[in-house]
Amino acid sequence: AAFKFKENNLATMKPVTSLLVGLDGLQSTIEGWLGSKDTARRESPKPKFGLEKPKTRRASDVVVYLWEEAMYAEDRPVDRVLAEFSDELVYEDLTYVDEVWPRNKEALEMYEKENRENMPKDMRFVLDDVTDGDKAACAMWHTEFGGSRSPRGITFYGVDAKGQVDYGRVVYDLSF
Repeated sequence: AAFKFKENNLATMKPVTSLLVGLDGLQSTIEGWLGSKDTARRESPKPKFGLEKPKTRRASDVVVYLWEEAMYAEDRPVDRVLAEFSDELVYEDLTYVDEVWPRNKEALEMYEKENRENMPKDMRFVLDDVTDGDKAACAMWHTEFGGSRSPRGITFYGVDAKGQVDYGRVVYDLSF
């Protein structure tokens, strides 16, 4: 059987990510001394277009908004993400044991907040592609952190009649 987390995976991996942040800081210092400092990857991610809401309530537009706008909103990013989810949601993160999957908006809020509290400042979730769908869409993505790129992840989203996400299933590789 595959290993599954029983609590927040970013919190569990914090000793490793903290070490990587320290090594990245050392690399930054050395690059600064050599005059070749790359600051772009060390900055906090920003929204792509500054949209306040999805272009439409189609699943693919909601997914693009979540990944390129709401997630990186400078004000209330968790609230913006939650606004796109139904109260009757199920969010299956397959790296966790089934018992800890968020099964309502309150649980999803806790999941989002825990991730943000434990995520290194320069970690980016990058949307590579999204399928085009009215009621369902799939996001293909990767993570960038400390100059490394993770293998791709996939998140499936289903939306209800109001265009709010009522189902999500995420699968990804935790290696860097």
